[in-house]
Amino acid sequence: MSGAHFEPMKRSLRERGLIGSDDRLTEAGHAHARALIDDLRSAEAPCNPSAPRVRWNHTSQQRRH
Repeated sequence: MSGAHFEPMKRSLRERGLIGSDDRLTEAGHAHARALIDDLRSAEAPCNPSAPRVRWNHTSQQRRH
């Protein structure tokens, strides 16, 4: 990741000990990523039955409403 727009995020990750000075995940960063993935796998997505649905046209990769 490079560019000025990534710097605040990288600074936050460094301050939290999730990435090192080489911008790679630390052990704590790997543990945090595993926890996030586990949370995503175990959480149930909210469902609003009255919300409009989006269907994907898999042949052309376009969305249809």
